[in-house]
Amino acid sequence: MSTAAQVAAALLLATRVAAASMDAGVVDVRQMGAKGDGIADDTDAIQAAVETGRRVYVPAGTYRISHVAIDRHNTHIVGDGVQKTVFVPTGATTMFEVATSQVELRDFSIDGKNSANYGIACGPSGCIQARFIRLEIEDVTGSPGIGLGTTLNSYSMLLQRLWIHHNNIGIRLIRNFQNTVVDSSLVYGNRRIQIQLNDGVGTTRMVSIVNSEIEGGGNKGDTVYGLHVAGVEPLSIVNCYFESFDNPASADIYVSAYSRITIVGTYSNANDVTVHPIQLESGADIAIVGSYYFNSRGDTIANQNAPDRRVHVINSVLNVNGGVSTRLDGLVAGEFSSETLTSNGGLRLKSTRPRPSCTVDSDGTFWFVKGGPGVKDDVEVCAKDARDVYAWRAVY
Repeated sequence: MSTAAQVAAALLLATRVAAASMDAGVVDVRQMGAKGDGIADDTDAIQAAVETGRRVYVPAGTYRISHVAIDRHNTHIVGDGVQKTVFVPTGATTMFEVATSQVELRDFSIDGKNSANYGIACGPSGCIQARFIRLEIEDVTGSPGIGLGTTLNSYSMLLQRLWIHHNNIGIRLIRNFQNTVVDSSLVYGNRRIQIQLNDGVGTTRMVSIVNSEIEGGGNKGDTVYGLHVAGVEPLSIVNCYFESFDNPASADIYVSAYSRITIVGTYSNANDVTVHPIQLESGADIAIVGSYYFNSRGDTIANQNAPDRRVHVINSVLNVNGGVSTRLDGLVAGEFSSETLTSNGGLRLKSTRPRPSCTVDSDGTFWFVKGGPGVKDDVEVCAKDARDVYAWRAVY
């Protein structure tokens, strides 16, 4: 054999060895008998691929599954892309259940067909250091109808570039989870809650939602929450967009158990439907920095004046005084609380809407009315007298 022929043979052998080595680390679900035709039940084939312990590749197609259990550490399931590789349920089922750590699911869609109970469910201590990347989860509306959810002791998760829509609850992360990031995701149109963070049980720490859009619109006429927060310290919301328009009681952020929240560079549009984009139904400590809230029918923040609620605002626009858009700029140590409102550089009242009625709900509110040429300005405060009669009282 000539030298050139020997070199060619060696290169061919090396290529085959490399290919064999690569194939040894990856299993194509079609090798296990999956059809991907949207008709056959591919559950057993995909489960068999997971049990090999190798990286599972799911090529483009529609795969009907009942329940795939992921209990092998470091399992990776990778598709050909959103709306190319699609999983659909055989009925009311949990489509993927994760019971181990360092799992990665990426590049496919889950279409619950309005029958699945869960798209992806993390069992107790499942999904530790899990990665969910470039996934679409839609129409999971069975019982409870959760697109992606944890149950207990899941932490250090990354949820990135997700498209979660038209489920009952888009994402639910509860009970002793921490150090988790939702990044560059679109969560919208889910019927009850876009993202639920804890349920008031256990400890939840260090959660960040960044560069994401969180929008209602999935159940007009019903109360829908963007974030339902029930005991998270701290929660950071950075460079996000919120929109709500299902009904007046809906909210971007609904707090039902003590939480510490920082909101930075965030924009909210209430569409002249939602009354209070931020609703504090329990104790909370909130900082709003460089953010813009507008088009709400009432004050941006509801129930902020209880003793256990502190709201710090810096260089932001909020709706106050019955929904008037007001820039709060340069509040270095300012807070809305039951005690003080401190401004470094003066506080300007600029009331442009009709003055509301003076009731117990507006007690302590100041109102400024600018007079025309030759007419003095008026400053009034809503206060009650000794007979408990509420009325606007002249200050100037």
